[in-house]
Amino acid sequence: MSEEAARHILSSFEAALDNLRKDVLMMSSLVSRSIENSRKGLLDRDEDFCNTVIADDEEIDLLEIQVDNQGIEIMLRFHPFASDLRNVIGAMKTSVNLERAADQAVGIARRARKLITLQALPETAHTEPLLRHTSSMFNDAVKAYADGDIELAKTIKSRDKELDQLNREFAESLTEKMPQNKESAIKLRISRKIRSLRFHSKTSATPQATQTSKKVRPRCESAPQCLGALTVPASISSRRRWTILLPISTTISSRSSRR
Repeated sequence: MSEEAARHILSSFEAALDNLRKDVLMMSSLVSRSIENSRKGLLDRDEDFCNTVIADDEEIDLLEIQVDNQGIEIMLRFHPFASDLRNVIGAMKTSVNLERAADQAVGIARRARKLITLQALPETAHTEPLLRHTSSMFNDAVKAYADGDIELAKTIKSRDKELDQLNREFAESLTEKMPQNKESAIKLRISRKIRSLRFHSKTSATPQATQTSKKVRPRCESAPQCLGALTVPASISSRRRWTILLPISTTISSRSSRR
């Protein structure tokens, strides 16, 4: 391969990685806005914020599919390895958790709309510390990904234990009141959505999703020798290829607690 052709491939590869990263950061911005809007919809009893969260979910879903397709295309076209392959896989895994976090925000918004039609209860204000803590964890997880800050990512797990305790106490207080009113049952479902949100924030911030090497320049090869078992026939659909290449287990809160 000539030197000029090699430079062209390297330039295209770097541009593809940059576009992939930009889409993930765009997703994170939309999800952060959805979390904030769901908080406002719940605490301010504002249905417009709730409707905005639900409407934005479609765009987030489309971006997740776009990141998925871009990641598969990069692996099949450029055959990255080492830090480059980790960056691609990290972006794809992060987009999955962002999409699931957005789904939890939608769940909060839908239940907030139900609460708006009912009489206001003082317990609603007790969700504010949970949502504030969750939003802080999420934003730091995104910052850790954007900056490649592994040390910041490691702090998310310890903060998750504090949030888990707050959520447990809130859920126990609502469980005691459930026989008296159905609003408590709705709030209990909201607390579970918040718990799922913090799990996806923690998962997005794992070192595997933020490991980058600032000393190693992006590299790619013309043969799939370093991709190994990750190479699959191009005739298979991108969604199916994703399930073959990078199976991601279902996020279960109990499993998260055991970690």
